[in-house]
Amino acid sequence: EDEIKEAAERVMRTNKKIKVVVLQTEPLQGELKQAKTMKVVAGSERRMGKDGSLLTTHQEYGIKTQVDLNLAFFTPRMAGERLRLCNLVSRGEWVL
Repeated sequence: EDEIKEAAERVMRTNKKIKVVVLQTEPLQGELKQAKTMKVVAGSERRMGKDGSLLTTHQEYGIKTQVDLNLAFFTPRMAGERLRLCNLVSRGEWVL
């Protein structure tokens, strides 16, 4: 456990934009591949919602997306698909 915390803190020191590091403690579950068990190992727990949600803001291609990591299947490999979807949305629109 100490090794994990040390590695997480090293990640945060290396990239100042990272505010919290979480560890997925169990495999993804169900058809929607939800991560029900996430544990904050470094940084602030301020991102945890009252209902246990783990909210984060992800930015790529100049687009900011708010994601609940407990509910959304998220992988860097799908960056192209996220860009395709973002190109379908106009400025100021919300995607739920």
